[in-house]
Amino acid sequence: MLERPRWRLAELTPQQEEIQKLAIQLAQEIAPIAAQVDARDEIPHEVWQKLSQPPYQFIAPCVPPQYGGRGLGMFELALIMEELAYYSFPIATCVEVTSLTSLVVLNSGSEEQKRRFLSPLVRGEFLMGFALTDEGSGSDAAGMKTQAIKTGDDYVLKGRKRLISMAEIVDAFVLFAKTDPTKRQRSISAFVVPKASPGLRIGRRQKCIGMGGHQTWELLLDDCHVAAENLLGNEGEGFRYALKSLDDSRCTLAAGYVGLARAAFDIASAFALERASFERRLVDNQAVAFPLVELATEIEAARLLAYKAAWLADHKVRHKKEASMSKYFAAELAVKASLLALSVLGGEGTTTDQPVERYLRDAVTFQFAQGSPQVQRLVVAHELFD
Repeated sequence: MLERPRWRLAELTPQQEEIQKLAIQLAQEIAPIAAQVDARDEIPHEVWQKLSQPPYQFIAPCVPPQYGGRGLGMFELALIMEELAYYSFPIATCVEVTSLTSLVVLNSGSEEQKRRFLSPLVRGEFLMGFALTDEGSGSDAAGMKTQAIKTGDDYVLKGRKRLISMAEIVDAFVLFAKTDPTKRQRSISAFVVPKASPGLRIGRRQKCIGMGGHQTWELLLDDCHVAAENLLGNEGEGFRYALKSLDDSRCTLAAGYVGLARAAFDIASAFALERASFERRLVDNQAVAFPLVELATEIEAARLLAYKAAWLADHKVRHKKEASMSKYFAAELAVKASLLALSVLGGEGTTTDQPVERYLRDAVTFQFAQGSPQVQRLVVAHELFD
C-alpha cells in the first residue's frame, strides 16, 4: 500500500492527532484478519473487546465523559471511520452503528435513560442496534407499518423490521414504531427495546453479497411488550430524533467510504507502478494513469465534503445538505474506486488472493446504508430548492 498524505486542510488539534494515531494503530492490528472476517462472515469477540477497551474506547465514542464515553465530535469519529474502513469496512461499521444508536439516546433520552443505556454501551457491555427500516417501506421510512400501542405501563409492538445490523449479537434495539397508525412521521416514536423482551424474535438472516461479518437480520414483533419508561423523549417525535442522528452519522459514514476508496486506489496504484506490460509500466499508459489521477482527485473532494459536514455538525450548524451530499458522493466513489482497481488488476483482481473483489462487494452492498444515493439526492434537492 502507498503511504497516504496526512490531513492537510488544517492542523489537527493534539487530541485529534492522538485519535487519528490510535485509529491507524487499531486499523493495522485488524488488517491481518480483514479477509478472515469476510470469509467467516463473523466479527470475532476480541475485535469488540479491542474497540471497547483502552487505549481505543471506540464504541459510541461521542458519548460524553459523564456517561463514561470519550466525548468525541463528529470530526474525530470521521477520522476513526476513515482509518478503520481502509482495512475493513465491516469492522468500521461496528463503530458507526454503536455511534448512531448512542446519538438517538443523547438527542432524546432523559438523564436517567442516558445513564442506564449509554454507560454500559461505551464499555461494550450492552450493545444496541438501530431498527428503523420496516418490511415494505424501505427508503420511505415514514411509511412504516410497525405499531406501538399503549396498554397500561407498557407499549405493545407489532410489526416486522428488516436489514437490522448486528441483531444477533446486540442486547437491545433503538426501535421506531407508530403510536398512531393513521399518521406518518408525526406518529413515529422511539424506544429502547431489550432483545429479551417478550414477543420479540430474531427472524431470518438476510445475507448480502458483501459486508461479511456485518450481519443483517429481520426482527419479528408479535405483541412485543416494552416498558413505557423505555420510550425515548415524547410520543410522535421519534422520526425527528432519527433524522437528526442520521444527519450526523452520514458525515462519518461518508468518511468510511473514503477509507475504502483510498484502499482501492492504493492497491491499483501500487499494481500499476510495479506491473509491466509490453515493456512499459502500466502507469506509463495514459489509459491507466489518467483514471487514477481522476480517482485521486475525487477521493480528496469526497474527504473534504465528509469532513466539512462533520465540522458543521460539531459546530451546531445546519448540515443536512452537506451530510447527504457527502454520503451519496462518497458511497458512489467507493464503488467507482473498486471497479477501477478491478480494471487495473484485471483477472488478478477477481481472485481472492487480492482484496479488490472484497472492496467491490462491500462498496456495492453498503452504499444503501442510512439512505440510498437516490434518497440523498432527494434530501439535497429539498434543501436547495425548497
